[in-house]
Amino acid sequence: MKKQVLGLGLWVVLGLMLACRLPFLNENVPLAEDAQEVGMDEGNGLAPSVSTPGTDCPITIENVTPPQALDPKSLHYVGAFRLPDDSGGLGWDYSGNGMTYTPQGDPHGEEDGFPGSLFVVGQDHQLQVAEISIPVPVVSKNLAELNSARTLQPFADITGGSITEDLSLSVMGIEYLPAQIGMDSANLYFSIGQHFQVFDPSHGWASLDLSVPNPVDL
Repeated sequence: MKKQVLGLGLWVVLGLMLACRLPFLNENVPLAEDAQEVGMDEGNGLAPSVSTPGTDCPITIENVTPPQALDPKSLHYVGAFRLPDDSGGLGWDYSGNGMTYTPQGDPHGEEDGFPGSLFVVGQDHQLQVAEISIPVPVVSKNLAELNSARTLQPFADITGGSITEDLSLSVMGIEYLPAQIGMDSANLYFSIGQHFQVFDPSHGWASLDLSVPNPVDL
């Protein structure tokens, strides 16, 4: 029975492959005569669009990247820096859930060409947030040569206790936004959930003052 099912599966796959005359995107293999290819967009370096009218299984690969998207060519690596050690005791182990840039952060920092600060989510069991400075990045593979950020505000819970042990493999995202309509100040916006989500995601915002976050859940 297993051999019969396997054999049937192979015939189905083979039939689908023969039914759909898909074009090859390899430059060494020409497209079908009735295929049309749109060239590379030289302005933003996006992939070409390819359509195959008249085939048994017509397909169209559209260029869906919005024109407002950031051009990868505008990104330049300027180096790296180390996280501070005095982050409040919860540590940075297994961190990396979320990070956001605040333009007006660290107003008394050095005038080194890297103004502002970063709000960063720490250890993934607590998912608390700390604010750190942005030191001058250094291009080096030697950690001892990298500058270290300073802790501007130690870790704090900006969700009002929403992160609990009931969450399995919890995740969190944060975003700084300036004052919105009807608001007097900028805030940190957050979203929380867990791996294999089994409840409605939670969203909210909190004050930039981590000592008094005053979270508001949506």
